[in-house]
Amino acid sequence: MPNRIVWGESQQRAFDKPVLQLPDFEKQFIVAVDVSDTGLRAILMQEHEGEKRPVSYLSRKLLPREQNHNVELWKRNAWPWCGL
Repeated sequence: MPNRIVWGESQQRAFDKPVLQLPDFEKQFIVAVDVSDTGLRAILMQEHEGEKRPVSYLSRKLLPREQNHNVELWKRNAWPWCGL
C-alpha cells in the first residue's frame, strides 16, 4: 500500500483562506512588513482569541528605479508607506 497522508486540523488550517478581522480600536495593532527586490508587503493584525488575525493587507510592486535601492534601506524606510 502506498504511503498515506493523515489530514488533520493543522493541515486544514494551513490551506484555509485567512478571513479579515474587523478592527477593534480598543486593542493594540501589530504591523508586519516584508520587502523584496521587487515589492513591498505589509499586514496589519490584531490579536483575537489568542491568535494574530489579519485586519488589512497592503502591497505594491517596486518601480524599476526603486529596485536599484538596497533592500535593507527599504526595510528601514517602509513604515511611512504603511501609513504609520
